[in-house]
Amino acid sequence: MASRRISVRQYGDKKIDDQVIDEIMKVALTSPSSFGHRPVEYVVVRDKETIKDLASCKSYGGSQIIGADAVIVVFVSLDRGEFWIEDGAIASA
Repeated sequence: MASRRISVRQYGDKKIDDQVIDEIMKVALTSPSSFGHRPVEYVVVRDKETIKDLASCKSYGGSQIIGADAVIVVFVSLDRGEFWIEDGAIASA
């Protein structure tokens, strides 16, 4: 699947069906974590203003999410394992 991965820099007006988001989340929730600590949490954001606010949190590249119908934010608990950076990266891929 990684060989088919592409970067999207501009989004169309097409709405993502809730069932598609549900399927993405089912797969995301199966991502491995170090020592089974499960430090990763996800939040699906569909509000356009909140997406714009999220875009402004990142100095470079954040504006790419503006216009997206949905954004999945990945949170990692720092107190649930020493490999939180790796766990977050795996969960985000």
